[in-house]
Amino acid sequence: PPKDDLRGCCVVTGMLAESWPPDDEQVLLRRVAPGGSACAAGDTPDSIYYVRRGLVKVVRYSESGGEVLIDYYPEGTLFGGLCFCQWPVCEEDIAREVAFAVKDSEIIVMTFARFIKYISAQPEALLGLLADYCRRLATARNRIESLVLYQAEERLVRALLLLAAQHSDTNDVVHLR
Repeated sequence: PPKDDLRGCCVVTGMLAESWPPDDEQVLLRRVAPGGSACAAGDTPDSIYYVRRGLVKVVRYSESGGEVLIDYYPEGTLFGGLCFCQWPVCEEDIAREVAFAVKDSEIIVMTFARFIKYISAQPEALLGLLADYCRRLATARNRIESLVLYQAEERLVRALLLLAAQHSDTNDVVHLR
């Protein structure tokens, strides 16, 4: 994979990653065409992926072979082996996921250990990661709440509003009552 100057890379919070030298052998830049795999056979099981540009979807396959969307990861988000708790259930679920580029994408690949080293030296990145996890938790709670409390029509409306909010550039909020 090509090595590029990664100083313009924004990690988690949108800040410049000036502490990442372009010759860091533990950080790779991968360009992926639409439909291409964001992960490569040579990636370590604990690889972390940062979507520098583009959009990635993560899917799993049902027993019948159908594709089930797990999540979308737009520019500025992380996916992969982000299990800080080392709980086997987390690691098993991640191992069954497959990531594809939805549009032309640039993916930064590093090991979990390299990522921990980076965020340990960059408190702003750690706060950004925490904010990203909070957004993901709120999204998961919203999805669970919809499944448990609402009929199909309202679940659909809530899912569409959630998708719109996730892909919006503004902080507008719509409340359903």
